[in-house]
Amino acid sequence: MPVDSVHPHYALYAPAWQMIRDAVDGELVVKNRGTTYLPMLEPEDYQDYLINARFYNATGRTIQGLLGAAFRVPPIAEVPPAMEPWLMDVSLASVPLEAFVKKDVEDKLQTGRYGIRVDMREGGGRPYLVSYTAENIPYWREGVVNGRRILTTVRLKEIEFAPGKDEFEVEKKDVFHVLDHEGGFCRLRIFRQVETGNNRQEWIGELQPPPTRMGQRLTFIPFVFDGVSESTPDCEKPPLLDLVTVNYGHYRLTADYYDAMRFTSKPQPWVSGLTDSDTKMRIGSRYAWTLPAGAQTGYLEYSGAGIADIRQALNDDESRMARLGAAVLEEPKEGVESAETASINQSGKTSLLASITGTTGHAMSKALRIMAWWKGLTNNVEDESIKLTMNSDFIEARMSPSDLEALVRSWQARGISRDTLTYNIKRGGLLPDERTIEDEHALIDAEEPPMPQGQPENLDEEEDEEEIEEEEAA
Repeated sequence: MPVDSVHPHYALYAPAWQMIRDAVDGELVVKNRGTTYLPMLEPEDYQDYLINARFYNATGRTIQGLLGAAFRVPPIAEVPPAMEPWLMDVSLASVPLEAFVKKDVEDKLQTGRYGIRVDMREGGGRPYLVSYTAENIPYWREGVVNGRRILTTVRLKEIEFAPGKDEFEVEKKDVFHVLDHEGGFCRLRIFRQVETGNNRQEWIGELQPPPTRMGQRLTFIPFVFDGVSESTPDCEKPPLLDLVTVNYGHYRLTADYYDAMRFTSKPQPWVSGLTDSDTKMRIGSRYAWTLPAGAQTGYLEYSGAGIADIRQALNDDESRMARLGAAVLEEPKEGVESAETASINQSGKTSLLASITGTTGHAMSKALRIMAWWKGLTNNVEDESIKLTMNSDFIEARMSPSDLEALVRSWQARGISRDTLTYNIKRGGLLPDERTIEDEHALIDAEEPPMPQGQPENLDEEEDEEEIEEEEAA
């Protein structure tokens, strides 16, 4: 089996990954695929059929909406102090941690799969992270070692750029990094295609220096899989696959709709009774027709309901896409939506994000722990004090003025504490994200007390005089 062979699960899901990638890339890429997504009509009419179609990129817009909700609150990394500067560039390629994590979530929304490799350059330095899309992890294998199921082989596809035939040409070549277990230790080989004669190419592997920590070889492969529901090598159904399927159906309907509009929006003239079938007749006020006796002429005009049916089908598909995850496409609802209804409408979206961000936090925590362990900042590669916490509050809920007033009244009546009051105000989105409850209390305490709401002095004097007069009368 050659090094570029793929896992059966990879072969099963790769077509779906390509379909989703094309949808996210938008109309230009989708149309360039031609009959892949838009069936062939008559060859002479197909180009017009294709040009008139419209691709409404519900998939891309949905992903951006979900991504914005997921990172409404930035992830929080808890790492040893020596690691904190690394978070500004976790890849040694000027990629900060938040950007690295955001790419992870964005890619999983498309394919449901991602990979994170922890590496360290030969000769020292510090550990860093390398990301791999689903397409660049073509093969893997697990096994049981010392009673534990672990990753025993993973092949990673990478790109190398080499000089071409002259000083200006650059050749792009695929290479494979193969990490596996050999004798209980991690081994690394890099495979490249080389000419072997007779215009044949063969994959040749080159053994690399083994990854080590403090002079000792690693006993595991420093690679973490990240999925939708769990951090395992198993492929999962892409979370937005159903949406993408409807998105392409909508695209085909637009082709039919605009094709029908093109043919039916202009009346078609007809003439009968001509003896010469080659006669060319021009239409317009500049031209006059001389017809033989008994000839007739008129217009064919569209009068059916077919176009209305297609338009309704387009609307139905847009509603389906909204229900399948494209919440950013929904029209604002008339009237006031109850809190329970709003919660139900958001449940599909939040459950998807909760699963994806949860596994992302788990996978990134494992990667950060390996980094810290590799550098000697901890002796436990599963140190749970090192972790990444993802946002789980996806819906920005602003507290209403009436709710705020009710809270303040409860506090004034000693029904709740000051801490509870400030906590609820912060959850209601009325305090800056970076400000803590303690910060808000300190700011309040530092302010001057409000002016008393007293009465004017002359009014007080008049009331005093009235009281003296009443006492004397008594």
